[in-house]
Amino acid sequence: MPEATCRLTYSGGNFGHNRMSRPSPSLRQSSLTVALVAAVGILAALLRFAHLTQRGLFLWDEAKFAIEGIRMEEAIRAALGLHASLARGKPVGSAKPGHALLIGIGYVIAGVHDYVPLMVSAVSSLAACLLLAALGWRLFGRQVAIVAGALLAVSEYDALYARSGLSESDAALLFLLGTALWLWPWPSAGRPASDIRLAAAAAVLGAAFSVNYRLIVYVAVVVALDLSWSLPKEGHVPGLRRVLLWTAGLALIPALWLAVGGLAAAHGTPIFFNEITARPASYAAEVVYQLHQGKQSVVRFAPLIYAAWYVNRDGLGAALLLVVGLFWTLIRPSFHRRVLAALIVVPYAVYTFAPFIVPRNLVAALPFAALVAAEGLVRTARWRPPAGRPLLAIVPVTLALTIIGASMSWRLTEERSGFAAAAAAVNSRGGRALTSSEVMAFYLRRPGGSCASPAVPPRLDVLAADIRAGYRLAVLERHHNSPVTNFIRSKGRLIASWPTFAGPNLGESPVSSENGTWPNSHEPPEIVYLFDISRLPVPSQGHAWPQRCVLRVPI
Repeated sequence: MPEATCRLTYSGGNFGHNRMSRPSPSLRQSSLTVALVAAVGILAALLRFAHLTQRGLFLWDEAKFAIEGIRMEEAIRAALGLHASLARGKPVGSAKPGHALLIGIGYVIAGVHDYVPLMVSAVSSLAACLLLAALGWRLFGRQVAIVAGALLAVSEYDALYARSGLSESDAALLFLLGTALWLWPWPSAGRPASDIRLAAAAAVLGAAFSVNYRLIVYVAVVVALDLSWSLPKEGHVPGLRRVLLWTAGLALIPALWLAVGGLAAAHGTPIFFNEITARPASYAAEVVYQLHQGKQSVVRFAPLIYAAWYVNRDGLGAALLLVVGLFWTLIRPSFHRRVLAALIVVPYAVYTFAPFIVPRNLVAALPFAALVAAEGLVRTARWRPPAGRPLLAIVPVTLALTIIGASMSWRLTEERSGFAAAAAAVNSRGGRALTSSEVMAFYLRRPGGSCASPAVPPRLDVLAADIRAGYRLAVLERHHNSPVTNFIRSKGRLIASWPTFAGPNLGESPVSSENGTWPNSHEPPEIVYLFDISRLPVPSQGHAWPQRCVLRVPI
């Protein structure tokens, strides 16, 4: 970056005085760019942090990760020599230990609250906006950097997950960082990353995988692009070294988790377990299960629903700009443009066949979509500049999309959890309730590894034993339809109900969308119900024992 310099002048035989030269145009442009990127960061922070502590948890996965984070918090305290109880929380059963670790760090800093996992996502998303601007500046210049940062900052698609406790935002940040480390040294002529930078990029991408295993598709795209470009040019020996660097770097963090898990299990405090059997497991076994076994081995085909989610959340204007950017990649290809396009198109193509068709599958592609769209706008404006000045097109289009996107994303500040409201009602009535959702287990947790919200039992005699043991309330949601929950709905007294997701009309239900539902579909509303079950006509005698609520047992 050019800097103002001090120079000594000589005139008429007399020495002049030292004076600072005027800042160069390049310096003024750089300063303006930094100021605009800072403004983008402030806007992104406002949309991600405003009223975040009032949102609460309303997705089952959010509660699962929040409870796993409690176990990680205790492990961190134990590692630091502080007082800790490794029975608290529950072991990781989602093959996402990196996400649980970040939440655990948040708990160590701020205490165990429902907003801490949300803060982890919000901080990650904000950092991704700033990192994307830096990457755009490096690859395509100042104008693309500002536009791309603004598009991601106001993206409702991104903000939905940035204001959640899911593992998408922190994983997307790490993936973007790893990709940036890999891409940064490649000029347009094409010079691959050094061994050190490549190893660092691979290690960060491996860390991203430990946060969210779904990123295996994105990581595979980066590795395939790198090797397909470099191997034909470098020869066999350098090519083999590059393959080994990728392998070692990607395996570093997962191997550490495997070792830590084995060590913890050997000491009787497992940090990984199988969610189906509730028994200790290894990290490798969890990864294999999540990627292949169970529902993951099912194949579905849904090519249009992702486009519907994208248009509903980010608007038609952003979608059209993305198409324009992809078109420019097609007719004016370069290595960088191919990489960015591949990180959008390939995951989209793969996840149209995914067993779980959910919008979170494409969150990691959002920064690259913003970059492609921004470059498409800038290139189009330079190709046909109005009055010969591209800024006359770039500025108004960017401002319009920023205003529209910010107004859409601001609606998310009104999100409120029905489970949080139900938990407050239960606590005002004794603090104990049977439940059909793990969200309540987080809100009604107790000291140690216990909780006051065991699952609705599968048999009426166990339900009777629970009622005799003092459980007089039940919190149910729509998706749990066992014979016992249907019995409670028909015979219990409804005390109150709340929308699972209380907030503005987004054109979709964030809860239903995570179950693969199209936007604007006519699905039944997601409701949380609180029932009085103290007078249910259940057997008064029996040999069943009441349930014991333990956080490590999934609901």
